[in-house]
Amino acid sequence: MRIARPATSPIAAGGFRQRAFEAVCLLLVATCCLVLAWTQERGNDLLALRSGAVVVSSSSEYDAWPAMALLDDNAHTGWASHRGRRAPHTIVIELPQRFALESISFDNTRTQEIDYPGISARDVEIWLSTTSAADGFVRVATVEASQGGREQFALPRRSEARWVKLVVLSNWGNEEFTEIMELEAYGAPVGSVEEVVSVAGTYATNFGPLVLQQSGDRVRGCYDGGAASISGLLDGRLMRVRWEERSGSGSALLALSSGGELLNGLWYEGAELRGTWQGRRDADDPQPACEIDAAPWLEE
Repeated sequence: MRIARPATSPIAAGGFRQRAFEAVCLLLVATCCLVLAWTQERGNDLLALRSGAVVVSSSSEYDAWPAMALLDDNAHTGWASHRGRRAPHTIVIELPQRFALESISFDNTRTQEIDYPGISARDVEIWLSTTSAADGFVRVATVEASQGGREQFALPRRSEARWVKLVVLSNWGNEEFTEIMELEAYGAPVGSVEEVVSVAGTYATNFGPLVLQQSGDRVRGCYDGGAASISGLLDGRLMRVRWEERSGSGSALLALSSGGELLNGLWYEGAELRGTWQGRRDADDPQPACEIDAAPWLEE
């Protein structure tokens, strides 16, 4: 099975010359402009990491095809089930606040139908909850996603949700894998945004312990035993940061769950999405002392 994204860390992806800070800033500005243009064209996708959505759980994932790739605004990367794992497959996503959802879409345009005919997800149940990520779910729809295409489905009126659970019941016939490449949801906020928890702490991630510090709307931290650093700005539970290592630098988008326990992230090098950065808060993890001061607090 092809891997759409290298399952490597920023360190393993090194070998590039150290980029100047100005170049990273230009990259972040360009990325923001592209996201703004995309948002103006299609509306604010609530099932996107940039909107603050976080994957809470996934019952089945294949290697470098995690459920979090459904939130990356990129139909070239997505979710796949474990090889040979039979349906149902369940994915639970937390929205940044309570919403009255109007529609949801499933994008299968880039699934591997040529190599794995019938791999696209087909019958999917949509469950919503305003209670918690584990309780209070009500099924509001069962839809048939298209094979190798994208389709948007209207939801019943008053489909309020803070958590969205997808139950993939079947695909279009492939016996090895099931895939979805991108999710989108649209609607209007209900009520006010709840109080945001501090992002400061230590997280056990797929790249080892990550230590984060917070000062107002600024965040910085280190990883790789303290030899690599990140710094940037905080918007609620969403962090837009740059990472710096001796071999290179890039940007990342990190989001924290409402309870402050789960960390979802995407990291970029140059203009290319390179992979996911995810973990869970772990107070027992060792806190490495940063060896380099490549993440000073941003000036006023």
